[in-house]
Amino acid sequence: MAKTLLRSGFLDDFLALGENGQPVFDSARQIRETLRLRRLQVVADSLAIPQLNDDGDRVDWYASFSGKVTTWSGASDSQRKQALKTLEKYVDNITTLSQRCLQSGNASIQLFGALLAKAVHFPGANHLFLVDDKPVITFWGFLQLNQDMQDDVLQCLRHQEPVVPVVIPEPEHEEPEPLVSQPAISSPDEPLLYSKPKQAAPNVETLNAVYAEDSDTPEEAPVAPAAPAPVIAKKRPVWLLPAAAAVAVAIAAPAVWWGMSQHSAPVQASAVQPVQPVAPKVAIAPLPMTLPVASATVVAPPPPPPPPQQEIKPVAPPKNALEMPVTDVRMGTTRFLNGNWRVVVKPLNGLDVPEVMHYQIQKNKGTVRFNPEKNVTCRAEIFSGLLKTGQLMIKPRGSARCSNGSRYPMPEIACEQGENNFAVCSANYSEHPATPVTLIKVSK
Repeated sequence: MAKTLLRSGFLDDFLALGENGQPVFDSARQIRETLRLRRLQVVADSLAIPQLNDDGDRVDWYASFSGKVTTWSGASDSQRKQALKTLEKYVDNITTLSQRCLQSGNASIQLFGALLAKAVHFPGANHLFLVDDKPVITFWGFLQLNQDMQDDVLQCLRHQEPVVPVVIPEPEHEEPEPLVSQPAISSPDEPLLYSKPKQAAPNVETLNAVYAEDSDTPEEAPVAPAAPAPVIAKKRPVWLLPAAAAVAVAIAAPAVWWGMSQHSAPVQASAVQPVQPVAPKVAIAPLPMTLPVASATVVAPPPPPPPPQQEIKPVAPPKNALEMPVTDVRMGTTRFLNGNWRVVVKPLNGLDVPEVMHYQIQKNKGTVRFNPEKNVTCRAEIFSGLLKTGQLMIKPRGSARCSNGSRYPMPEIACEQGENNFAVCSANYSEHPATPVTLIKVSK
């Protein structure tokens, strides 16, 4: 009998696991009773007892015994370690029993074994409670809406030590020595170079004219030179005076003789040469073309070679993507479509639709569930079938009904066989008739 309330929640907020269209939740009482009959009462007590409300959309989870309730986040490390060891033992017991049932020749027992294998899954650590330090799991047989089944069902409970970031010490920056400002020394101005133009030697008449102008021009008053610094007179030897006079006479004598010879030399006038007449230009006749010349033809250059095409590597389909076996398609059966599917929509520009929808299909009938907004859930009935062309169609039976009272239009999904029998699917929206979608199998 239920004793302690642990947790409550809406079924639409979680993904129900199951087999062949039968959820684990519907067989919760049978699973707990089987564990008790197998003398696994402690294992059965670790699975909380579910109770639905009158509307059938909300479930309460109770512990089968009373005691002090502690959440997983509020438990100590020692309590967590002990509870984790206990749960590992319970999971091993359930897995062993599930394997025995799957090996049975009875179909109903095999179905029960498949349901038992999925019963150990639960959404997360916040759905586990300790009642008198004994672990009790709520919402077992459920997962989060966008969550996949893990190989290690207790991975969310294992303690992961936080990664300590490696701190690399920064190198000590030495303070640079202050720069001593040095006075800027400007480079001295370069001297202006002046080259005296070369002049031709003047003739006698030009010199006479210049001498005449100099005689007419009044002489300027001589500028008094600056008084030099007083220099102490040194006594010179007397014998230097006659020697200096002799040297001056020897230098001046050739210069005087050269000047006199220039004045006495007659000026020779250059002879005027007569202007010769220019011969008239004779027109040269063009040579006749004797060689046969053909008209030139313009040859178009060869077109450049086309750029090498890059090989487009096919994108590998995601894990557990929908496959359409050739045999089933030829026989017209849709057995490959039975199970729970997560439909991922890749909306195009300007298309506002839910990116994830959950389809549950069994024998060409089922339901679809999605959340267009936060805290709003919409549902609709669907049906499926194969056309003669081998195309798979999944159609709704009308608009989806939402929890806030609104209606939501549903698309038709068409799938065809692609590479390696993987399905290539698209959703038919009114605005965009070919929106690519991917069907990923969550469970059978």
